[in-house]
Amino acid sequence: MDLDRKVRQIWITYCARFNAAARLRRRAVYETWLVPILSVVILTLNVAQLMPFTSNRQTEIVIFTIFGSLLTVVIGLIWRPSESLSRARSMDECALEMKALSIHIEMAVEADLHDQFLEHYSRYNDIEAKYNLNHDHLDHERVTIWKEPGRLQWIQKIWFHIRYYFRYHCGYHLIVVIALSAAVWILLSPSSTQLQLK
Repeated sequence: MDLDRKVRQIWITYCARFNAAARLRRRAVYETWLVPILSVVILTLNVAQLMPFTSNRQTEIVIFTIFGSLLTVVIGLIWRPSESLSRARSMDECALEMKALSIHIEMAVEADLHDQFLEHYSRYNDIEAKYNLNHDHLDHERVTIWKEPGRLQWIQKIWFHIRYYFRYHCGYHLIVVIALSAAVWILLSPSSTQLQLK
């Protein structure tokens, strides 16, 4: 039925925007903490230069410090937590308006008030035009999977969650893991000078 399809469309849209808002808030957290974490790693390595056990690792520390500093500058210029939070707030506000609208629309459908339904539904396009936002297709897909859990097989659900993680979270985690691993390797592994002497 066309009315049911339209009600479902509004429901999926506002749920997808709630999901996008939560994702953007997590992104803001990543962007907020990534630069301080990298800065602490770089600072630790620079302090470690003063220690006797790093006397043969000066080259590695300098190279890591240069690349780490450049990466920190680039991240600070490209990733801006305030923009992610602002977009998350807009997504939340848009989703709340759509949710309130969907309640009125469902009441009109249940009471079989077709004219009132059309009046409420016309506001749906007005809300979209007001905020001018687009959630990602994976936000839409995630809500659809939640709404219709039997639509996909378990292997397809696992594949979706893997894609979702790599698209939105993996990059931040990977940078931190690589930075920490490189720092630990520089501090604890035998230096190239020591290997040559052996």
